[in-house]
Amino acid sequence: RIGGHATCFRKHYTISEKIFIYCAAFVVYYSLYKKYVAERCCMDKYDIVLNLKGTHLEHDEEDTVELYTEGKLICEDDKYTIEFDESSITGVKDTLTQLTIDGDYVWFRRKGERHAELMFTKKHLFEVAYKTPDGLMQMSVLPTLIKSDISAEKGRIDLEYVIQAGDQSAFNRLNIDYRQRN
Repeated sequence: RIGGHATCFRKHYTISEKIFIYCAAFVVYYSLYKKYVAERCCMDKYDIVLNLKGTHLEHDEEDTVELYTEGKLICEDDKYTIEFDESSITGVKDTLTQLTIDGDYVWFRRKGERHAELMFTKKHLFEVAYKTPDGLMQMSVLPTLIKSDISAEKGRIDLEYVIQAGDQSAFNRLNIDYRQRN
């Protein structure tokens, strides 16, 4: 007994006893870690209805496009991915668009006819080569607002950013609302 508490530890162990204790502790730790990872690494998919509203402001001219469509919400750990198929309405047919929201950043990916990847991290400049029908176009994106309130049931993502290509720049706003489809 040490300090009034019962204990099974001795002050001196043989090397083989120490190795056994360390191995046993590792096995217990590893099994707890695997259980923790298994609980956190679940992936759920939901059918959702999306309302996307994009605004483009350039030279005091504002152009707004609004789209209602269906998509998927994939929840994995603390990361949410929204995916939907674009159409001729958006001018980008045969393309899968994905938005991944993970903490303070949003990753925008288009896969298909018009491939693109953009990373939105507030006040961090992101430079990219964007594939257009006329070839690659160098551009930079500077997010000024990244705001999200998301869950598996419903959510909202607000992005505001400045895009610059060559000597041209434009302010953009993208508002996305979604809810689970019944």
